[in-house]
Amino acid sequence: MTPLPWPPSKYAMRPTMGTMLPWTARAFLDGETFVGLRTEDMLVAVQWLAAQDFVDAVRISAYADGASGIVLLHASVLEPRIRA
Repeated sequence: MTPLPWPPSKYAMRPTMGTMLPWTARAFLDGETFVGLRTEDMLVAVQWLAAQDFVDAVRISAYADGASGIVLLHASVLEPRIRA
């Protein structure tokens, strides 16, 4: 599964401006952080994946790089089915 892309910011010193504004505004309105919102998305994806017949639900492996790696670290702490 591929999450929504991390849009590049036009403002290196102010990442909440430009293309990131809709995401940070949503996080602010929900009373959460941007990483928290993406972590919830990943946890929902793991729940969906675990419900599939062709998946060993107790041994799910995941890979992420870049900024998504932080999200995966958070999700793997909260979801014991992510084993590797």
